[in-house]
Amino acid sequence: MDVILTSRLYEHEICRRGLNSPVYEMEMDVRAICSEMERGGMRVNVPFARETGLRLRQEAADIAADIQANYGFSVSSGPQLARWLIERGVKLSVMTGGGAPSVSKDALETSRYSATGEAAEVMDAVLRSRKITKLASSYFDNFVNMSTDGLLHPQIQTLQARTGRSSITNPAMQTLPRTSDDPDSRLVRQAIVPREENHLLISSDFSQIELRVIAALSEDDGLIEAFREADESGGDIFVSAMRLVYGDPTLEKSDGRRSLIKNTFYGSAYGAGVAKMAQTAKVSVEEMREVADAVFKRFAGMKRYMKVCEKEAVNNDNWVTTPMGRRIWVDPDHSYKALNAKVQAFAGDIFKQTMVNLAQAGLTEYMVCPVHDEVVFSVPAAELEEVSRTIAEVMPYNGLIVPVPAEPSPGVHDWSQAK
Repeated sequence: MDVILTSRLYEHEICRRGLNSPVYEMEMDVRAICSEMERGGMRVNVPFARETGLRLRQEAADIAADIQANYGFSVSSGPQLARWLIERGVKLSVMTGGGAPSVSKDALETSRYSATGEAAEVMDAVLRSRKITKLASSYFDNFVNMSTDGLLHPQIQTLQARTGRSSITNPAMQTLPRTSDDPDSRLVRQAIVPREENHLLISSDFSQIELRVIAALSEDDGLIEAFREADESGGDIFVSAMRLVYGDPTLEKSDGRRSLIKNTFYGSAYGAGVAKMAQTAKVSVEEMREVADAVFKRFAGMKRYMKVCEKEAVNNDNWVTTPMGRRIWVDPDHSYKALNAKVQAFAGDIFKQTMVNLAQAGLTEYMVCPVHDEVVFSVPAAELEEVSRTIAEVMPYNGLIVPVPAEPSPGVHDWSQAK
């Protein structure tokens, strides 16, 4: 509204750089598409959301009552929980700002791998209680309170993250875990239903886009071969990688090292260190380091590319640039996160360009919401086959040496059924 301020900003170097960016027009198109999705809304099953929220709160209350009755402390009291755990030999290595042992979610998960017996059971129960309480308040309560005639209108901030990634608030759909990582997230997705009675939902997302971007940009022959083998056989990329790391083609998905290799790949993509990877995988730092060292030894190109990205940032005033031309600033105190910045930004570029392609194919009216690297559609049952075929043709990205597949789900009656 302030024309003088606007004119001065227009002449500022950063603004001019933005206007001249190769991704500027794409961002304008994405903003228009997301505005249409916000207007159209996302339908929620309000009775299911209300009942599920109440059930989860009751489960959390039952856990608290059980712990109070059997162990004599309140789960809502951090000092009481910390004291009880320490008395049973649990090492709480994370401290609060005031120097007291922390019992935050991250702190408990860090210490959980070494706990046994009743201490382990109590830690699991506390983590469960906190998790379902958060699900109830962050999702089911908001679904009920924020919906109008059963429709939610989430706010999509298309440039919220430093990397150019989007964020979705009111409700916070962007923080919803993937169903593969968290079965409880299926409950949340179960509450999302088609916009109209004669509609079905379709979900389509990119498969392992960040890791595929790393493989392509690093040009690591081993990682490229692992993807080729997995894609051609319909197998699992992490099993293929595990077989290469350990030189054993007989290893199967049930091998516990698969999840550690997965954590190493994604931890690297997100700029996490070995300690954070260990916490996520719920193993000791020593065990996690052994696997990470084996992965980086086998896929040395990935490790080299991490250094290339750091050097790019150092030599360009802390900026890295994606293949599509987006420039991302990297904190000079955390230059090791340069790989994360470039990978996340480029994966976001690919996803946003795909949204534009879907809109140009005439699918805007069916698009409900973009979540992570997934697009949810609400489609009239009579048009399901045609729309599914268009999504399957338009959404996969073949501009890299490692293709990024995307296959639409069958038409379903709620979002949880899409996977």
